[in-house]
Amino acid sequence: MIRQWEEFEAGPHVRSGERLHVSLSKKGVILLNEKTFEAIGSPAAAALLFDKRNSSIGVRATHIDRKSAFTVKSKPKARHRVIHASTFCRHYGIKIDRTIAFPTAEVDDDGTLILDLHSATMIGRA
Repeated sequence: MIRQWEEFEAGPHVRSGERLHVSLSKKGVILLNEKTFEAIGSPAAAALLFDKRNSSIGVRATHIDRKSAFTVKSKPKARHRVIHASTFCRHYGIKIDRTIAFPTAEVDDDGTLILDLHSATMIGRA
């Protein structure tokens, strides 16, 4: 018998606490897991950036006193952080029907978290 094996390229599941995990809800809430929050410097506030050409969102630590600063909030007994970014999403026409995750999220050399909308995957209920 001739076998036609196909190798599973994705590899094993990596627990969310061991990788960068970021999601964006249809209400414009950006959720950062603890590892992602620490990777951008554990800021009290973030600047939100948009790259129209590459359809990417940037999240960068900023001073809380800046007019453009979005507060990075935590909830009691939770390790993730949230950024309420609905005004940002409305301004740039970022409309999604359900929560999306960014499997290719990365932090660049300047400390900016890069979220590619082209590679985002739907994770929430429709």
